[in-house]
Amino acid sequence: MLNVTVTGSTFENVLQLLGLVVVFVLILFATYYCTRLIGKYAYNNKSMSNNIEVIETFSLSQAKYVQIIRVGKNKYVAIAVCKDSVEFLAELSEDELEFAEVKNTQNGNIKFADVLKKIRKK
Repeated sequence: MLNVTVTGSTFENVLQLLGLVVVFVLILFATYYCTRLIGKYAYNNKSMSNNIEVIETFSLSQAKYVQIIRVGKNKYVAIAVCKDSVEFLAELSEDELEFAEVKNTQNGNIKFADVLKKIRKK
């Protein structure tokens, strides 16, 4: 015969459950703020360069990309980026490029809520 004994009262079990929920919520908040901190640090390091900017990246395969970068104020260059090498493809003029308009931005940052709305519409 199988005997099952419950240790502690129902009140103690509810307190344990609430304690676990509180710990879970604290872990979620810690994860959220750490992610924001890391994202802000990465963005600040990336934006330190005023003379080089990646305009667009197109993936050809898992480790091969074609990138259009801005060098200086108005010089645009197409490069091929592979696992171990970077190759110059062509110099482009600003007239040859199409720039997407970025809407609903503050200081150049795209709002996550706007991206999420755009994805939901699709």
